[in-house]
Amino acid sequence: MATLTAHRVDLETEKRLRERAARNGRSLEAELLQILREAVGTQHAFATVDTRPVVVRLVQTCFAYPEQYDAFIGEEKVGYLRLRHGHFRVECPDVFGETVYEASPNGDGIFDDDERARYLDAARMAIAEWWRQRAVRSERA
Repeated sequence: MATLTAHRVDLETEKRLRERAARNGRSLEAELLQILREAVGTQHAFATVDTRPVVVRLVQTCFAYPEQYDAFIGEEKVGYLRLRHGHFRVECPDVFGETVYEASPNGDGIFDDDERARYLDAARMAIAEWWRQRAVRSERA
């Protein structure tokens, strides 16, 4: 699948996009993908995507420098999360896998207390979206 990156989005547009994503129960990335599909008329080709909630459980494997986690859906390991040198990266299904989320929090090798929940929730949503898309890809194969 091709990668598309949106740059220079004003704050009001981002706010409205996040609100729309929350209303539809999707991650920000999944909402952008849906908007793009609607704009080019391919949304019906992807109607089989399961949008039921996916529970992503995080297990902290290192507390600081780097702060890192393994992610599980059920008993299956589906992700690796790591914050090091101010860069937070989420890879699926494990380290050196597909990067599904990246961010630059304030914390260097450990999240600031006021940002941890926000970034881990965004990571969970990105992993859940990767999981759903993986299921669609395997159905088509």
